[in-house]
Amino acid sequence: MGCIPLNGPNFLRRLGRHLIWGSPTLYRPVGIARRRGDCRDVNYDLWIDGFPRSANTFAVKSLVAANPTLKIRSHHHIPAFVIQSLRDGKPGMLMLRKPEDAVISWAIFWQERVDRCLDYYVDFHRGLERVISRIFIAEFHEVTTTFDAVIERFNTRFGTGVVPVVHNAQTAADCFAEMDRNQVEWRGFVDEMRVPRPSSERAAVKVEVRRRLRETPSLARKLLQANDLYSTFLSVHPRASKVVSAAATQQLPTCS
Repeated sequence: MGCIPLNGPNFLRRLGRHLIWGSPTLYRPVGIARRRGDCRDVNYDLWIDGFPRSANTFAVKSLVAANPTLKIRSHHHIPAFVIQSLRDGKPGMLMLRKPEDAVISWAIFWQERVDRCLDYYVDFHRGLERVISRIFIAEFHEVTTTFDAVIERFNTRFGTGVVPVVHNAQTAADCFAEMDRNQVEWRGFVDEMRVPRPSSERAAVKVEVRRRLRETPSLARKLLQANDLYSTFLSVHPRASKVVSAAATQQLPTCS
């Protein structure tokens, strides 16, 4: 999950995040050593990043389909990459998803303890709090339903000419088919627990993890912290909607 030490106790992992995630200078040698990439690499046109399972893959696949020559830096899931992109003046967007849904999906993906996934959500967003006013935010429900409108707003903000994505049944099907092909290349088969698209096979697992998340006091406290951070990031979004942000997103595509 992009933390140090790799297999150490959780409190040491979180300490490592606290010390270096918010500093590209400190994180850079760690990221390179762990083959997570060079946060100071500028060989890209725009960036897309966020907590895992927040429609990162859906956004990238959709944009590439409409803009095949566009170089996109994505899927680092570490604050240092976003912060360095802001310093470099690169246009980009942060995917923002309701913590309960993002954390459940990530816990299922890695078969990881949900408390550690909550810690990751909190640590990731806390690492970006000090630059929140400079970040272009794309909410999960917008990306998965009206991404063309997001791109139009993005172009207005940055003066870019990114071609908006046409959203219809066929483009969604093409995007999901590409995700399946990527799964086969990576795993040798389509893993329904990991593929970044809706999957009925995950439904029962999600129900159980959600129940445990809400009914376990220690997890509920962690979820409250995550929700507070989500609300903070949502508050700087120009299209923030109390009605939408309060709605559950479990019916929407579960993209990574």
